[in-house]
This record gives sequence, C-alpha cells and structure tokens, in this order.
Amino acid sequence: MDALTVFEQLSGHHRINGRLIWGTGTTATTIIDPATELKIGDVVDATAAEIDQAVKFANSAQQRWRKVNYHKRSELLHEAARPMRDAKSLVGEMLTREMGKPFKESVDEVIWSSTATDYYAEVGRHEAGRVLGPVVDGLPTRSFRRRSGVYGADVRLRHTQRQRRLPAKYHGAAG
Repeated sequence: MDALTVFEQLSGHHRINGRLIWGTGTTATTIIDPATELKIGDVVDATAAEIDQAVKFANSAQQRWRKVNYHKRSELLHEAARPMRDAKSLVGEMLTREMGKPFKESVDEVIWSSTATDYYAEVGRHEAGRVLGPVVDGLPTRSFRRRSGVYGADVRLRHTQRQRRLPAKYHGAAG
C-alpha cells in the first residue's frame, strides 16, 4: 500500500473508537501535497455529536486503562511501538507528502515516536506503585513520598468481596 491510497481511505473520515467513521461536518480543509500542489485528501471538521461520541469512547477507554496492571500496560505500549517502526517508510512518505519535509526527517520522527513509546512503557514498569497503575488489575494502590522515604500507603485489600483498609498501625512507617 502506498501513501496516496492511505490518504484516499482516510480522506473525509474520523477515527472514533478504533473505527473510521465518515465525517458529517459541513466544513472541510483540503490537504495539498506541497511538492506537486495536488490534492491528497480532505479533513472534515467534526460535528458536536462526533466530538461527544469521541470523548465518550475516550473516557471509557481511560477507565479501562486505569484498571490494567503496569506489566500489561508496558506490554501493550511495546506492542503499539512495533507497528510504528514497521510502517516507518509509509508514514514517513505520508508526512513528507502532507508537510513537505524531507523524507529522512519524516522517517526519523516515526522512529522517535516508537522509541518514546518504548521508553514510556519501561518508565511505567519502573514507576509501578508510585504514580501509575496498579500492580494487579483492578486493585488501586497509592503511596506518598517524603524525603525520608515512604510515609504512608493506601492499599485496599479484597477479601470476601469487600474492601478494607490496612489498620492505622501500618500508616506512617518511614522507610
């Protein structure tokens, strides 16, 4: 597949909830290849309903993501980086046709994006329990840090379908 074919498929669409949806907005912006001055596609303005729909799905996805443990998050981010690298030539051509930048710079941007995604996958794994997701799916954890170390933790335990907090004696222990 080449860049012009992909532009044809994307033209006039929005990606909402992982699917291409034909845009119903009344205003569109024509995208011109600066090298050839030929039209390569249209970007249709989203309607208020399309924006609401996209935000609804994005909020739903965030709620699901919050419950995913950090090991799985890391795996998913690495899985997202791989196709970026695999499509670097195609996406590089698309960036070049859309913006007129040199092909090498366009491909470098794709590589940098995949590298950043891999980096943040590992940061998420490293920072587990500090500010990012749970260690186990659906189990919320928080820790509070001061210069002297961990001073308090809020870990909810699941036992016979109800949540309980750790006894107060476990809070305030400096590490």
